[in-house]
Amino acid sequence: MAKGELNVRVPIVSTDEVGNLATSLNDLAEDLSRYQTNRKEFLANISHELRTPLSYLKGYIYALKTKMYETEEEYDKMLTILDDETERMHQLIDDLHELSMMESAQFSLKLERIDPNLAVTQAVERIEREALAKQLSVTTSFSNSSWILGDSVRFNQMMLNLLHNAVSYTHSGSIQVEVTESDRQVQVIVTDTGIGIAEGDLPFVFERFYRAEKSRKRSFGGSGLGLAITKQLTTLMSGTITVTSVVNEGTCFTLTFPKAQEVEE
Repeated sequence: MAKGELNVRVPIVSTDEVGNLATSLNDLAEDLSRYQTNRKEFLANISHELRTPLSYLKGYIYALKTKMYETEEEYDKMLTILDDETERMHQLIDDLHELSMMESAQFSLKLERIDPNLAVTQAVERIEREALAKQLSVTTSFSNSSWILGDSVRFNQMMLNLLHNAVSYTHSGSIQVEVTESDRQVQVIVTDTGIGIAEGDLPFVFERFYRAEKSRKRSFGGSGLGLAITKQLTTLMSGTITVTSVVNEGTCFTLTFPKAQEVEE
């Protein structure tokens, strides 16, 4: 193991202290091997996600320098693509920094009482123009009168991640955001009429860089980290997030948090 040979396992020939030590060493080797594999995959994903927009930038900058366009419309289109790809790289770097911060000991939440109705309203207002550009309707529904305890800035970030996600993967129809409550919990439900997610992909949608190959291609944009960040922030705020979906019908994300008084008691 000291030489990096993590596939080697210690034979377990007894159930005494020596056997227990061998079991512990094997478990440690398994954990280190899994960490090494995940690290390699993570770095490979970062490399891929950066290489693609860089290729676009290089190609279109060359096209502009050599005047490979015939009309003003083609020129404007090239500039738009350059702007989009630059923004994609910027978002990826921001999201990577965000994940790194959340996994460090320095990361902390500024806990306060949050009115989820107000927070949802503000988040919806911020994505309305984006939805309008695709002729999507965005509606809200509130049957909640309780507060939750959390970081208001991070809660807003979570809502924007889910709403941007819904707009990105919805070609036509609507997006609905509901805030409901039960005896001890508050739920925020984001439902769209988008392309949906295959059942086999649902367990993996909160993993970093995960995109279902057929239904959620890179052409829809995003860094591939928004849902991973949302899940991590939800957990840090003592909440849960679940997803249900039907291909070609839509997707529903549900955030569940304890009411503020339940946490404070």
